[in-house]
Amino acid sequence: MKSLIIFIVALGFLSCQKKNIDSKLGQSNDSGRFENIEVLIIIIDTIKIKEIEDKEKDFTFGGVYPKVIGLKNKTFEEELNSVFLNNVDNAKSDGEGLDLGINFEIFTLNDTLLSIAQPVWGRFSGTGTSCGMLGHAYTVNADLKNEKILSNTDLKIEDFPVSEYNKVLEYYFKYISNYPIESLDYVAGFGDEELEIFDFIPKIKNVGHYKEISFAVRNDSLIVVEYAMPTACVSKGIYHIPVKSVYSNTINLPDVKVLYSKMASDIVRSWIDALGRRDFQTAHGLMSTYMTYDLFSSPKRYGGITKTLVHSIETTSSSGCNFDVTAVYDSYDPSNRDGKYTEKFSVSNCYGLWTIKGVKNISIEYYR
Repeated sequence: MKSLIIFIVALGFLSCQKKNIDSKLGQSNDSGRFENIEVLIIIIDTIKIKEIEDKEKDFTFGGVYPKVIGLKNKTFEEELNSVFLNNVDNAKSDGEGLDLGINFEIFTLNDTLLSIAQPVWGRFSGTGTSCGMLGHAYTVNADLKNEKILSNTDLKIEDFPVSEYNKVLEYYFKYISNYPIESLDYVAGFGDEELEIFDFIPKIKNVGHYKEISFAVRNDSLIVVEYAMPTACVSKGIYHIPVKSVYSNTINLPDVKVLYSKMASDIVRSWIDALGRRDFQTAHGLMSTYMTYDLFSSPKRYGGITKTLVHSIETTSSSGCNFDVTAVYDSYDPSNRDGKYTEKFSVSNCYGLWTIKGVKNISIEYYR
């Protein structure tokens, strides 16, 4: 009998090639006989895009994209990776007069499901503003067990009543974001063109509109991953809005806030994990900080850290779109000192983008 163990690894920039690791171990079962255990390591590598600077078109483009390594079916692995690359090509295909970038976020990765978003952001070249622009978020959902890339139809979102879907959207902007629902009838004027604010919010009129929306899966919930602009030119960003359980068409709206508390904790965990694998670019990007990347990644700050180990993370309080998260973790830093840190993180999703606004030390227990 053969059992399957899958290890999931997310990596930063790597220049060396990796080998798919597929080994067999002997393990005794209850009858005393040994069975084969197949160990499969799935790696999500971070590939840096060669930056584009087209002065003739006044266009720049850069960023990163994911690459899956380690699936048993190499044909399906290539198909999946081609989708990520195709999203990059689509993002840069119409970029005249724009400065654009793309990255990715892993929402779910286990032995049966992969869910990744590739958000694209940008601004008009030379203006320093993205006012009036809409970005886009590509999402890729894959059934790893049945080796299939999932469409919105496969996710069964069409079975969810439109009225319930819009209710969830309203709940989000009324209670989770910092934009009261009463302000959403604001009309934004761009020159001679008037744009209703709902043009920028993924609220729908019929089930046919579901196919135009990017969905992902996180914490067993189907979530909207879209760019939105609740008030003209004030803010835009990726809005992660839990819609419903993946397994049913029911959602208890007060539980949405519980989900957001979990997501706030997840952001802090992602930050600590990024430091531990020395992916300082990701860690720096998760923070709203005055520090330059060079200072942030220097040994004087976080650049000396070689490993981290999380003991506990808990969202202790919330107010609207702001959350307080307390984390206890080990930090190993040969350049400074190893220790067990208890810290309070101020986390925000007020503008649709999860950000760590501040970190306050509560206590430090030095190991050396």
